[in-house]
Amino acid sequence: GFPQNPVLISSQLCGGRLEERLQDALEIYGDRVFFLIDPMRHLVPLPCPNAEPVHISIEQSENIRDRSPSFFCDAFCCQYCVDTDAKGVHLFDTDTTIEKKLHIAQSLGIENILLLPT
Repeated sequence: GFPQNPVLISSQLCGGRLEERLQDALEIYGDRVFFLIDPMRHLVPLPCPNAEPVHISIEQSENIRDRSPSFFCDAFCCQYCVDTDAKGVHLFDTDTTIEKKLHIAQSLGIENILLLPT
């Protein structure tokens, strides 16, 4: 049945490692963990002493990606690129990074996974 007091663990990170976040949650909450895959479209201004990302629109994300090469960030399990115009780092998900997040959760034995639309 449905676990009492489910605990949502978000896929969005601006620090740490996704796999460690999920492992820690499993150790504490066990089968109450629900992994929430919330596709990311953030701009993290630089310098960023408090790591507060700004959610951006699909159009803004596409504009940044059109003018900047992107790279895979293993820790956050997302793509990123540097936006020199906005002086920040753009963190975003793709179909591939979402699949990787699903694989990580499944390999850890997480059965409850919620995938939000992009």
